[in-house]
Amino acid sequence: MVLEKLKVPYEHTLVSIPKGEQMKPEFLKLNPQHTIPVYKEGDLVLNESRAILAYLATVHRDEELYPRDPKVRAMVDCRLYFDQGLLQKLFAYGVRKPFRQY
Repeated sequence: MVLEKLKVPYEHTLVSIPKGEQMKPEFLKLNPQHTIPVYKEGDLVLNESRAILAYLATVHRDEELYPRDPKVRAMVDCRLYFDQGLLQKLFAYGVRKPFRQY
């Protein structure tokens, strides 16, 4: 979506996790963590969606997506990383815990 908003041409490659395509050697060369998404530009390979967004918005100078003002950018970062704090803890303790019993 960010690439489309920025009007950056890109090649989309579908990786089927149920088929295990993220474990194929050619994918693991790009991303040893075998996670998606992956963004490759020349010799740069990013495998974290927030880093991809920040990189693209910075390189293409889109201040609507990722402001240059440090205080405003900090608020955007707070929203980008929201799930890393509260939501991740809720998932770890609230959803996974019942499954550990089985």
